[in-house]
Amino acid sequence: MKHPEIKKRFEQILSEKGISARELAEKSGVNETSISQYVNGHHIPSNVSSGKMAEVLGVDPLWLMGYDVPVIRRNTAEIAHSDAAFLRKYMRLSQRDQKIIESMIDSMLGE
Repeated sequence: MKHPEIKKRFEQILSEKGISARELAEKSGVNETSISQYVNGHHIPSNVSSGKMAEVLGVDPLWLMGYDVPVIRRNTAEIAHSDAAFLRKYMRLSQRDQKIIESMIDSMLGE
């Protein structure tokens, strides 16, 4: 199966960053053959591979996987602040309501 959006994204980011597929493989530790398959749109990167490559490329790993998210990932401080704000609100809920929220999240994630 072809994944033209994946192909387009890899071509775009590699060009913007001025890095070859071989260099990406060396820097990320992802097999060069796998990267070639992503660049050609033959496969979608796994969570692990996209995370390693995203670190090198400075992009959101979900973007590399074809998801409709911004190219640039929020920085760690923004994420930590957002997570802390959510956790403060969650902890103010009753145990019953916490269970409801957990159930909703599991349902949304298909778990």
